[in-house]
Amino acid sequence: MLDISTTFSLHFGQVKDPRIKRKKDYPLIEILFLVTNSTISGYENFSQIADWGQQKLDWLRNYFPYKNGIPSHDTIGRVMSLLEPTQFEQAFNTWAKTAFEALHEQLKGQQIAIDGKIIRHSATKQQQQTPHEKGGKSPAGIVEAYWVEDGNCLSVCSFGKAQHKSSEIPAIKNLIENIVITNSVVTIDAIGCQTEITKQITDCNADYVVGLKKNQLTLYNYAQDLKESQSIVSSYTSLDKAHGRVEERRYTVFEILDTDLLEKWHGAKTIIVVDRTTQIVGTTESRYQQSYYLSSLNTNAAHQGGYVRGHWGIENSLHWLLDVCFSEDLCRQRLKNVASNMGVIRRYCLNLIKAHPQKCSNKSKQMRCAISDEFRIQVLTKNY
Repeated sequence: MLDISTTFSLHFGQVKDPRIKRKKDYPLIEILFLVTNSTISGYENFSQIADWGQQKLDWLRNYFPYKNGIPSHDTIGRVMSLLEPTQFEQAFNTWAKTAFEALHEQLKGQQIAIDGKIIRHSATKQQQQTPHEKGGKSPAGIVEAYWVEDGNCLSVCSFGKAQHKSSEIPAIKNLIENIVITNSVVTIDAIGCQTEITKQITDCNADYVVGLKKNQLTLYNYAQDLKESQSIVSSYTSLDKAHGRVEERRYTVFEILDTDLLEKWHGAKTIIVVDRTTQIVGTTESRYQQSYYLSSLNTNAAHQGGYVRGHWGIENSLHWLLDVCFSEDLCRQRLKNVASNMGVIRRYCLNLIKAHPQKCSNKSKQMRCAISDEFRIQVLTKNY
């Protein structure tokens, strides 16, 4: 097994240092190693990271020289803001590909959920409300590919520099290009309901289930006009009672018979109609919602409904944990590229934390990393 410093350098040593040579008192790999280990230990801002580094300098020197000690919080922040996000993402993606390469054979029939997360406070409210041509700024965002059954983030791609949320679409395309999705089922919300994306997925010998809204009006109107007497494949009803509410979900799968739609949407076979009725326990309040999904599968409603429901895994087991463990939504790191780069580090750290088999919450594992060098080494090396 490679030691910690060799493994870390193998993947993150390829990130180019944007600083001029005479101002490199602190090697980039040392800064990245410091930021990663302090983040995995629950330290969030650069002042905290610098303080943690001062306290753990002897431990850090077991892996890298740190000849000039620990840089100031301003230096750490400036360096992290200057790094090119695409290079940093590539480092993460290369690491993830290596880490999960042996598991790719298990992807057959498994679900890969793709979704984006906005880092909301990476731009001020005034910047977000000001038009871009007048100096406004969108918050940074990251699109992830999430292996639902395994619970790991497989790949990332940042967006948010463009003026509109549609910049998430090229990020999704780029993400699909960089991961192995063969034999899996890819699920995306309605922003991914694009003919180029569905073709890209099926060209990789994978299937898809994507949300359908009025951004594809012709297909949406076709779905709304479906009647149960027409082209129904199967239906399935589930009932869940939790969190003070009872939710009934009825999944109905229809075969697409319109030849023009079949020709336009590569691989499309069925439309899933989901009727949700939610009753608040102890009250007379109830809510009804109907939603639609385009699918390349031709299986029964219980099977396809599992993928619709499973897509929420990326929200509950990735995005929610990023906010709980790392306070990502509250992060106010706004200088240049710092929000995107720190977002990648958080996802790297969360993958490592979740992989540790200790029977406790992810937040508890993070706290153990803060107080125990031995536990932190276990998380970094996966040597349990």
